[in-house]
Amino acid sequence: PSWLEMPHPISVSVRLRPLQPGSEPPRISADTRGVATDHKVFEAVENVVTGSDQEQAYQSIASPLLARLRDGYSCTLLAYGQTGSGKTHTMFGPPGCLTEASLAKSAGATPPTWGIFPRIALELLRNGG
Repeated sequence: PSWLEMPHPISVSVRLRPLQPGSEPPRISADTRGVATDHKVFEAVENVVTGSDQEQAYQSIASPLLARLRDGYSCTLLAYGQTGSGKTHTMFGPPGCLTEASLAKSAGATPPTWGIFPRIALELLRNGG
């Protein structure tokens, strides 16, 4: 079958950042229908991650990609959004978190502040691709 006939050739995940102090409530929400804005509902969303838990974001977004990668499929993870929306935080974590000291302090576990990309790299180094 062609790639268009394969189940889920493209998976869309959305991460909604937590409300920042002093900021306006978002005009986007997630419910059982998908992701809704003021004018449209996007139903093709596979995962919606809310809040700031990096482990939850990794498990929902990257873990399925790693499983597909291990099955021999090519995988791409793309972060898209407006400036300041949290792309870098999701992909790498907060500034200054990617240090050997944070890894040592975690006693062999993944540091809780690390984003998706360093978690993927650490998983591949620990358990192979």
